[in-house]
Amino acid sequence: MWTICVILILLYVSLILFIIKGWDKVTDIEILQQNPQTSFSIVIPFRNEETNLDNLLNSIAQLDYPTNRFEVQLIDDDSKDDSLTIIQDFQASHGELNIHVFKNVTHSASFKKDAIALGVEKAQFDWILTTDADCILPVEWLRSINSYIIEQKVSMVAGPVSFSKQTGFLSQLQFYDMIGLQGLAIGASGLGRPFLCNGANFGYTVQLYKKLNGFEQNDHIGSGDDLFFLNKALTFDPSTIGFLTSKSALVTTKAQTSWQDLINQRRRWASKTIPLQNGFGTLTTFIGLMGNLSIIGAFLLLFFGMIDPVLLVIMYLLKLIVDYLLIFKTSTKLGLSISIGWFFLSNLAYPFFVLMVAMASMNKGYSWKGRHYRN
Repeated sequence: MWTICVILILLYVSLILFIIKGWDKVTDIEILQQNPQTSFSIVIPFRNEETNLDNLLNSIAQLDYPTNRFEVQLIDDDSKDDSLTIIQDFQASHGELNIHVFKNVTHSASFKKDAIALGVEKAQFDWILTTDADCILPVEWLRSINSYIIEQKVSMVAGPVSFSKQTGFLSQLQFYDMIGLQGLAIGASGLGRPFLCNGANFGYTVQLYKKLNGFEQNDHIGSGDDLFFLNKALTFDPSTIGFLTSKSALVTTKAQTSWQDLINQRRRWASKTIPLQNGFGTLTTFIGLMGNLSIIGAFLLLFFGMIDPVLLVIMYLLKLIVDYLLIFKTSTKLGLSISIGWFFLSNLAYPFFVLMVAMASMNKGYSWKGRHYRN
C-alpha cells in the first residue's frame, strides 16, 4: 500500500514542477503606458450584497481610466436587502460614471449566467469584463487590461484574484489556497493548456461571446460562467486566450467566514470542474486530489505500522517544497506577502481540507446565496 502513496506523491511533485516550468513561457507584462484604446462594459451580478457594495462602488469610482471608455452593468438577481438603495445613492453622487442597473431575467438553471448574458445584451462596448459584488478593483485594473489586450492581441483575458488576508486560520487557509490556484492557472496558461480562471477577474469580446453562443450547453449547471466559457474558447482557438499576471490587475475578494460557507463554496467550484471536457485540467485535478489524499493515506499506514516514518516525512517534505515554490513564485509576481508559519500550518492542514471537500461534494447539491442547486 505504501508504494501507491509514494507513486501518487511523485506524480504530484512532477506535475507541480511541470506547471511551474510553464511560468517561463508566460509573457511578463507590467506595462501601463499604452493609451486607453479599449472600451469596457463591466458586468456585475449581485444578490443581497449590501455589506459589500460600498467597497466595490468606491473602487470603481477610483479607477484610473477615462469614464467615457467604460460602463458598469449592475444586474440585480432578486436582492431582498438594501443593495438597490446603496447603488441609487452612489449613482446620485457620481453622475460622471456610466452606471446602469437591470433586473435579472432568468430562463435557465444558472441565475448568474443569465445575469451575465443580460449584461452582454445591454453592453454598449466591445469588451465584457466580469467581477463579483464582494470584490475590490485595483486603481489600474482597466489600464492593465487595456495594455495587455493591445500588446497580446487576445480576445479573452483571465486576470489574477486573491482573497484579502485577515487574521485567523480559516482566512489564511483560503489565502494560500487561492495563491496556489492562481499559480496553477498561470503556469498552465504558459504551457498553452489553460484550465483555470476566475469570474471575479475575467474578460472577453462580445464578438467571441456571440461566436461561441454564450453559455449554451452548460446553462443547466448553476455555476461555471468562467470555466465553461474558457473551455469553449480553448476548444475554438487557444491563441485567443491570455492570462494577465500583472499585480496592478489583482482583484481582491473576501474569504469565507465560516467552515460551512467555505465547504459550500468549494462544492460549488467542484460542480463546475467535474463536467469540464479538458484533458489537462481533469488530469491536474485528479493528480492534485490523489497527491493530497496520499499524505492522509500515509498517516493512516503509519498508525498501523505499515510505513516507515522516515518515508512519510520524505513524502511530506517533497510536497511541501514544491507547494512552497509555487506559492513563492506566485506571491512574488502578484506582490503578495506570505508568512512561512501560516504557509506551513495551511499546507499541513490542506490534505484534510481536500478530503472534507471531496466527501461533501459527493452530495448532489449545494447551497449558495440563499438558493439550493443540484449538480
